[in-house]
Amino acid sequence: EIVGKGQGWKKMTEKVAEYLRIGTDRVWVVDLKRNTLHVFTADQPPREYGENDTIENDPALPGFACRV
Repeated sequence: EIVGKGQGWKKMTEKVAEYLRIGTDRVWVVDLKRNTLHVFTADQPPREYGENDTIENDPALPGFACRV
C-alpha cells in the first residue's frame, strides 16, 4: 500500500489490520512524504525503514534485498 494524498494513518492502519485479519502474512506501507517503509505482521510490532535503510533477510522473500 502507498499512503495517498489525503489518506491519513488512521485509515491506513485500519486497512492494514483488515489485511492481517484475513490472513495476509505481511503488509508493506510506503509513505512517500516521509520516505519510509513500514512492514506490518500479525505477530510483531511494525518495523519502520528509512530512506537510507535496506530491507533484507525477510523470511517471506528469501534472497530479496532493496534499499528503501
